[in-house]
Amino acid sequence: MGTEDEILLALDEGRGLLDQDDVPNQNQSLNCFACDAPMVGLYCHKCGNKNDNYRRSVWSLGIELFQNLTAFDGRMLRSLKSLILKPGQMSRDYSNGARQRWTSPIRFYIATSLLLFGYIAISQTQILAVGTIEEANPRSIVKVSTGADTLSPRLLFFVRKDRMIQLQDQDELDRNAENFLRGFRDATEDVDSTDGLAEAIAELDSQIEDSVIEAERRMLIQTRDSLQARLDRKEAEQAQDSSPGSQNSNADANDSQLSFTGINGQEISLNREGMNALYRMVLQHPETINTRVNNDLKLAMFFMMPFAMLMGAIFIRGRETAMLYDHLVHAAYIHSFSFILLFVFILLNQYTAAPALLLIYTIILLIYLPISAKRMFKRGWFKSFLTAYGVGAVYTLVMLLVFFLIVVLALQELAFDLSEQQARFGNSSTPTSVPFETPATPDVVPPTDP
Repeated sequence: MGTEDEILLALDEGRGLLDQDDVPNQNQSLNCFACDAPMVGLYCHKCGNKNDNYRRSVWSLGIELFQNLTAFDGRMLRSLKSLILKPGQMSRDYSNGARQRWTSPIRFYIATSLLLFGYIAISQTQILAVGTIEEANPRSIVKVSTGADTLSPRLLFFVRKDRMIQLQDQDELDRNAENFLRGFRDATEDVDSTDGLAEAIAELDSQIEDSVIEAERRMLIQTRDSLQARLDRKEAEQAQDSSPGSQNSNADANDSQLSFTGINGQEISLNREGMNALYRMVLQHPETINTRVNNDLKLAMFFMMPFAMLMGAIFIRGRETAMLYDHLVHAAYIHSFSFILLFVFILLNQYTAAPALLLIYTIILLIYLPISAKRMFKRGWFKSFLTAYGVGAVYTLVMLLVFFLIVVLALQELAFDLSEQQARFGNSSTPTSVPFETPATPDVVPPTDP
């Protein structure tokens, strides 16, 4: 029986042709839109045109596209299981042509990328932050306050914004100190001494019975430390003012300028107050940097995938099993696995107190990568280890440089905005408005300033 007879027979038997796919029936036809040939499937058997005129709302088309990219169907679950439990097997099968069984590498990459970076955006996770851990709650992150000299900050990664506690700025601490001093006037008549506050803290230590008293005690300790820091600073300023030539040195410090040309050619000039404002914004408001980092990192990761493909081709080559296409498929699946693994470890970091997560993450990749390379390219263990660790080392170095460049560009953009506002108000004063809300602490000098 000829092909046309088979087509007519299929139509006569009424197989419900238009109901065999996900395209709405009103957007399909029994004849091809392009060549008018009878349709026997979603695509025309003569010209390959899809049986869909796409005449529906943009919103509906967008939903369909999103569903096609992220649909967690049986094939996606099967692919996820193979990706985790059988490193490199899905890459090898897909490159060999057995594609119906597995989710395509690009679709898998997009789905896992949306999962990771979507969670970072929705949960307001700060990829990079500076702070310290509150002793009473090890899962809470305290954002650095430039008015709290007793903190020992460190670099933190993947911290949720709602878990970060904003410390009070110096002016508010001073006001709280005055309020507490009124309450303990008999014990602290001399404002130049913190002995009365020390006695009050010692008394509360013997009376702690609930969280309210504990909170009051912590506030007292914070107030005492802030007041002592202020007194020490005043003593240092008085000693400096009494030394010969101090007025000239202070004037030179206030008039000092930091001027440079940015990577993109922008001229940036900040005086001492402008540098202080930049310092406070970065430490107290990490989102000013992380918004730029989060957006640029997604784009950088997309271009790092073909970079990994080229690096892999340097170590392993072969016309049958290790062409550029094979390396691209493998790189896409490896990136997908790293996104899933990083997503899991971000959740563990934010919701548990599990130690050494970064070390565990690194060990898993060190084990996974050579196994995947061996199964994908069918080489010996030595060649697989050399390829996995060689590509991994170069990739990590380049990724660190890219991340550093992204952070520098974000800082430069912030410094340029401050420089422009400083120019409007004059070089001798601090800008009265900045792109983001910042505490007003004009008397604070960061410890790293000369």
